[in-house]
Amino acid sequence: MIEYFNKFVTKSSIKSIFTNHKYPRFLLRYPGVIHLHYCFLQILYTRSRISKNTLRKELLKLSEGDNILDLGCGEGQYIVPFLQKYKGNFFVGVDISDAHIDFLTAYIKTRSVNNFSVLKIDLDRDAIPYTEKFYDLIQMIGTLQYLNQPLHFLTKVGQLQSPGQKIIIYTPLQNRIELPFYRLIKDKFSHYDNSQNTYTQLSHHKLIATLRSSGYHIIKEKFCYGKIGRYGLEIYNTLLILFLNSNFIFKLFIFLFFIILAPIFVTLQVLDQMFPPKQGNSVLLVAEKT
Repeated sequence: MIEYFNKFVTKSSIKSIFTNHKYPRFLLRYPGVIHLHYCFLQILYTRSRISKNTLRKELLKLSEGDNILDLGCGEGQYIVPFLQKYKGNFFVGVDISDAHIDFLTAYIKTRSVNNFSVLKIDLDRDAIPYTEKFYDLIQMIGTLQYLNQPLHFLTKVGQLQSPGQKIIIYTPLQNRIELPFYRLIKDKFSHYDNSQNTYTQLSHHKLIATLRSSGYHIIKEKFCYGKIGRYGLEIYNTLLILFLNSNFIFKLFIFLFFIILAPIFVTLQVLDQMFPPKQGNSVLLVAEKT
């Protein structure tokens, strides 16, 4: 049965969908279905909720004709939902993954989108796309940690903006773990982060210092995944890692636990933002070029 399901979804395994972005074939044929995926991400991840809400607020401050650049746009979960509302603005998405580029290209074609373009670029090696008007808003959500020299890259990003223009950054910082069994499972089994070529743990102090030396003024700083939030995320990640690394029968049991525990790990993450931590495993920043 699981072999049949894999053939229907993709030539690759379910695990490849999560860790290597091997999109199901039906999604390339009907890319509009991705909006359901976006909704699930909003429910399951603090990162998705606060990053999208921050982008929404910053887009309201832009003028018609302004340009937005998404560095490491992935499957487009942050900018795609705003394309129809902001038809007078132009969005550029950049990613290294062929799967992401192919999917977003299919989305643009089938949805007749004319204010969005996607480019395949290796941010460690290739030049960042340049516009004479510069970029009024740049966002990097969960991108810096996968670069070889993330802080050096930030200095290059600063050259793409002029005074008054803004950047949104969300990135993991420390890797503090609360649940011992999550540490064991994370070390034992493969997962998204250790399937990437590079993973750099950033220092909050160096991140802020680099932004300031690049001519930015921090106007918003919000920590995520304090102690409460870490419990919620670790429960979810434990179930996800076990699900991806188990056989079909065991997957059924894990899926059942997921349904049972979802109200708990989602609530813990929501409480983490209702009572914002002073420090956390990640940070969201909004900075303005001076």
